[in-house]
Parts: sequence; C-alpha cells; structure tokens
Amino acid sequence: MAVLADSFTQAVLGASEWLEVGDRVRIQGPPTTVISNSGTGTTRIGVEANVGAVLARGPVDLRDRATVNGIARGSSFAVGNNVTLAGG
Repeated sequence: MAVLADSFTQAVLGASEWLEVGDRVRIQGPPTTVISNSGTGTTRIGVEANVGAVLARGPVDLRDRATVNGIARGSSFAVGNNVTLAGG
C-alpha cells in the first residue's frame, strides 16, 4: 500500500477537533481515500458506514458493521460488532 503523504491536509473529509461519519454513509474512492481528524476528539464511523482510510490523532470509534477499506490509525479503538477492516 502506498504511503499516505501529508494525509491530514489531503483528506476528502477532515476535522480539527472531532469527526462523525453518520450511519450508512458511503464515502467512495480507492483505499487511499482519507478521512482525517487532526484533533484529539473522537473520530466516529457510524453503523454500516463504508469509508476508505481513517487517520486520527485521537480515539476512533467504529460502530457496528462499519467498513474501513484502507488503513485505520488512531490513539485507541472502540470496535463494534462485525466491523470490517480491509486495509493494511
């Protein structure tokens, strides 16, 4: 997998405090499509949401049946039921 250079500033969706992707939201693109949160607040990926890579300085909350198609990085993780991590 390619290195995600300067990913906090080259994201398709970004935040500087906290970030929430709602239930059943689909953010389409290659696995290098980045969702980023440069703040220390929680990055929450909703129930049945489908996203690319997730990069966060703070905690990441992956809700039930969420799918991450790229890498997932954060300070800690809360993982719901049947979460899919398909990245590197």
